[in-house]
Amino acid sequence: MAHCTSNKSFRERIVERIEAARMSLRRIQSDVDAVGKSIGSLDTKPEGIAAAIQMNWGLLDNFNPPSADLNILGCVEINIENLDNQVAEMWETWVLLAEMNGGLRPIMR
Repeated sequence: MAHCTSNKSFRERIVERIEAARMSLRRIQSDVDAVGKSIGSLDTKPEGIAAAIQMNWGLLDNFNPPSADLNILGCVEINIENLDNQVAEMWETWVLLAEMNGGLRPIMR
């Protein structure tokens, strides 16, 4: 029985982390929207989109993304209408991985 209780507790912790990540995403939604608007006014080639996100990285002050994320964006054909969803999925994945690896790292400025 103790083993089952332990597994349930672990599952509850994972669910809490997922919910916390979703709350974080909701808090930065307006920032993601601002990045999307900035991107919409610039070059829509992958390089232009990556540059616009990089220029607006300061909007996402609570996160310190690995540089690989920009490389991933550069390799994906991005539809401007779906950009918010793609960015949110990228952040949700990164936040969950960061949580599993000891928490989010603050941006060093």
